[in-house]
Amino acid sequence: MTGWPVRSLRQMCFEIPRSVQRESKFELSSAEFRRRLAAKNRHNLAAMGIFLLVQWIRVYFTMVIALAAVDLGGFGTAGIFAALLADSAFNFAYTVFSSGFRAMRPQYCSIYDPYLWWHERYWKLLARPKIFNGTPLKSITWRLIGVRMGKRVFDDGCGISEPTLVSVGDDCTINSGAVLQPHSMEDGIFKSDHIRIGARCTLGSSAFVHYGVTMGEGSSLGTDSFLMKGEEVPAHARWAGNPARELAGLTLPPG
Repeated sequence: MTGWPVRSLRQMCFEIPRSVQRESKFELSSAEFRRRLAAKNRHNLAAMGIFLLVQWIRVYFTMVIALAAVDLGGFGTAGIFAALLADSAFNFAYTVFSSGFRAMRPQYCSIYDPYLWWHERYWKLLARPKIFNGTPLKSITWRLIGVRMGKRVFDDGCGISEPTLVSVGDDCTINSGAVLQPHSMEDGIFKSDHIRIGARCTLGSSAFVHYGVTMGEGSSLGTDSFLMKGEEVPAHARWAGNPARELAGLTLPPG
């Protein structure tokens, strides 16, 4: 797995199935491995520097807005309200523009491939839109970042690591702590694929959906459940557990 934070994975009582045989085409000679490792370490140091610079800029502008509110103390609550609006607007703009407006495609490569290094830097710099949880603005933010988000979606705090690889249908309910992670690292191989959530689906609190998953229209995933990579959930079915399995005899009525 990756270092991207997900709570559900900490509770897994099994090992995620990996490749039966290590893909020989990704094996490196000793000299090539040392060269790639050194290059990756240099890239990581640069990514750390960019991350710290970006966070410093965010803190700087937040402090500027706060000091402006102090200077406008004569305006009382109106000045404070204006400062809060300005801070929210700044963080909203950063959240949208941090996505880079670059669509991702499913990948299958070595962890020493330069593509993955760029991908990891994207994770580190991508802002998660938390301030609008449970409001219509959350769906709007996801759309601006790149998620194919349907209408009337209730999102109470979902985490999405690769927005452009995720689609969510109309009238879905995504509860607090749910995670849609369209990638994995398996035996030194990075893999990513689309996640497709159909219309009127429900994801329980802290539910985890892995890459290559399709949930049919009107289906649901239970609280703290882990839906394995490549699973296809039938329409109106109820799945739960870790790993998630269909609950026998429990099918949601259409609509």
